[in-house]
Amino acid sequence: MDIDTWNRIKDLFSEAIELPESERERYLATISDSTVREELGRMLEAHFRSPDFIERPAVIEHGFVEPGPEAGEDDVRVGSTIDEYKIIEKIGSGGMGSVYLAEHSGNGFTKRVALKLIKRGMDTDLVMKRFLMERQILGRLEHPNIAALLDGGSTVEGLPYFVMEYVDGVSIKSFCESNRLSTRKRLELFIKVCSAVSYAHQNLVVHRDLKPSNIFINKDGEPKLLDFGISKLLSPDWDATTTEATATQFRVLTPEYASPEQFRGEMTTTGTDVYSLGIVLYELLTGRRPFQFAGMSSSEIAEVLRSEEPVKPSTAALNPYRVSTVPNSSEPADDLGDVGTASVTADSRSLKGDLDNIVLKAIRREPERRYTSVQEMAEDIQRHLDGLPVTATADTFAYRAGKFVSRHRPAFFTAVLVSVLLVASASIAIWQAVRANEQRAAAEERFNDVRALANSLIFDLHDSIRDLPGSTAARKLLVARALEYLDKLANEGSNDMSLQMELAAGYEKIADVQGNPLGPNLGEIDGAIESYTKALNIRESLFEKGTPEERYATAMLHSKLFRIKQVRGQMDEAESHCRQAAKILEKLSAEDATAVLYRITAARFYQELGDLVATKTDGAFGEASNYYRKSISLSESIPPSPVHDETGADGLSLNEKILSVTQIAYRRLGYLFELRQQNSEALTAYRRALEDSEKLVAAGNPRKPSAEIVLAISLGNLGRLEAVTGDPTGGMEKVDRAIAIAERTFAADEKNYLAASELALAYWNSGKIFLIQNETGRSLAGFQKALDIQKRLLENNPNDLYNLGNLAETYASIGYATEKSDPAEARKWYQLSYDIWKRLKDRNLLAGYYAHKPGELEQSLARVNSPR
Repeated sequence: MDIDTWNRIKDLFSEAIELPESERERYLATISDSTVREELGRMLEAHFRSPDFIERPAVIEHGFVEPGPEAGEDDVRVGSTIDEYKIIEKIGSGGMGSVYLAEHSGNGFTKRVALKLIKRGMDTDLVMKRFLMERQILGRLEHPNIAALLDGGSTVEGLPYFVMEYVDGVSIKSFCESNRLSTRKRLELFIKVCSAVSYAHQNLVVHRDLKPSNIFINKDGEPKLLDFGISKLLSPDWDATTTEATATQFRVLTPEYASPEQFRGEMTTTGTDVYSLGIVLYELLTGRRPFQFAGMSSSEIAEVLRSEEPVKPSTAALNPYRVSTVPNSSEPADDLGDVGTASVTADSRSLKGDLDNIVLKAIRREPERRYTSVQEMAEDIQRHLDGLPVTATADTFAYRAGKFVSRHRPAFFTAVLVSVLLVASASIAIWQAVRANEQRAAAEERFNDVRALANSLIFDLHDSIRDLPGSTAARKLLVARALEYLDKLANEGSNDMSLQMELAAGYEKIADVQGNPLGPNLGEIDGAIESYTKALNIRESLFEKGTPEERYATAMLHSKLFRIKQVRGQMDEAESHCRQAAKILEKLSAEDATAVLYRITAARFYQELGDLVATKTDGAFGEASNYYRKSISLSESIPPSPVHDETGADGLSLNEKILSVTQIAYRRLGYLFELRQQNSEALTAYRRALEDSEKLVAAGNPRKPSAEIVLAISLGNLGRLEAVTGDPTGGMEKVDRAIAIAERTFAADEKNYLAASELALAYWNSGKIFLIQNETGRSLAGFQKALDIQKRLLENNPNDLYNLGNLAETYASIGYATEKSDPAEARKWYQLSYDIWKRLKDRNLLAGYYAHKPGELEQSLARVNSPR
């Protein structure tokens, strides 16, 4: 049945059900098309026998169905047909009906569709009316971003069904997270969603259940609006009793996205959809919703919506892992980068101002203070993207004053009368001040022009050309000009805190471009250090007055200076910055126990401190061990929560971030114990590292290859030490697993530096274990494989300290393996190892826990040189 025929039947049905029973047969007889007449007759018979329909969406995310009471056995078997539609599988089920994936074949094509069908025994008048309303709504909506109604009819039993476009995709939230969309891309996608909702409003349809799971993104990246099952028609010619089908018996809504007026049971309008879209946008931009309602009753939720104000999105984005005070409730982040980076701060900065105001205007509790339409909201977002002024503003003094006046009208007008007299007497003084104000305004305008130009150069123009081939010279010129403007603004000596924060952000962005070692940069390391230092000086001058988020930004600046000083070999200064970052974050964590982002980031910095101290001097093992233990303690003190398993925008859940910190800290702790020959403690630490590494791989995140390499390292460390302490068989099993993992990862990407380095280490571990078992031939084969990879890596990067140290270890191991059978051969290998260690020591590049290596090799050389 084509859509035109179905639309005709739908219109005839709407007319026929209004007729008295005595006139219906005569009405049917006037229809000349037998197909239409028979189909209409079946629908009328079913309707008046016991009408109803289902309440669930036409397209349901695979594997997820909200629970509902069952009404009996399914009406349709997989493989059967309804008219020309073959049932493939059930993809959703609700209390009153089911949705099936079906196929329609004909004229050499096969099309997959979603077929929505009532359950037998659930055909009540109320549900039938809801079904008819949904079908009528879908029939009038034809928009590229709304799942289309394709067909309709009734089964041989007279049960109505309709056929919709099948959307093969994921929810908008999952799409943004899995593709790590930028803020701009999320906004552009959201504007398309607004277009669909606005179109529905123009056709007098309010959706009333807008949420991420009802907005799917198909394989072409286009949004599709779903589920008009509880929508409301605003048309005056729609039967009021049918409209009530969506509201009687119980209120159908999703608490997290429902507007305050929906909770109060008041009339819903297009403003209801504006509110829900505002909540969706808040979640897409910050990774969390403004309110958490888990475990709350309806009255408690209504009270929260009545009395509490939402946190600004820019503030929420800085702390997306805040644990709720409601049991078993917390909100995950969508835009977190790696723990310890400043990506969260950068995203938060992009939300400040316009986007804060746009989102907060959309979710104001009073409908009259929201955007008047979804179209107006979309236009404001587009103006923001185009760099134009937006209509949304924060709550103003005028608004608050108006509220005050309405509460104190008599006293207010008395005060106005007195004020008029005062103003009249002061008018001459005001006139004299006008000219001075005009001159000052002109100066302020020039100042603000410079301020806007600096921001444009730093945050707009640079980013727009960053990825263009051959843009390096232009980027350097932009950086130089932006620095001139920033310095000019800084020299004004303004006490404007917002300006100072902008200056700090500007200097930080410039420094990132100049020489951030963790990202693409211009290689201007000295300039980067100078710009980072300027930013840090500003932030530290405002530190005591700053919010937790601003103090977090200060810690992130210390983090960047720590990285860049580390690259420059300025280890004392690097350690100082790392220590400052950890100190700030630990204090923030202590002030707000729910802010787990601060705690896990502090844990990462304490682990880094342990590394710094351990590599400085041979006598710092105790101090380094304490830092590793502190890192582990902070990480493991984060209270468990189901939401910590939810994946963030970077593909990692909070639990994975915790594991990534603890497995490194345990591994480093184990290595320190091993160097001090405290093998029992070392084995315990290595086993904990392996346990956490296994959990990381089991999570199956998009960074699984890196997680598997981490697992290979943990297996190799534990396997080697188990063999040394008396279990060579168990140790070799673990090392063999490590080799298999590293070989597989390296084969998939031979340019993967980490995979190549750890494959070499795994081969070296196998050589060590074979040597313990007195299998010299197999031992030398393992060492040779390690040697080949390490030499190849050092050809590309001769100053790679990690692999230089590993190469020196491999040379010494070959020397030890050949010492008994061929002392002269052993001498050659020992000398090669000694030369590397001596060269590193002379250049002050020898890590503390390797400080003994030159002396150890001198003893080996003396041993093979002595007469036997």
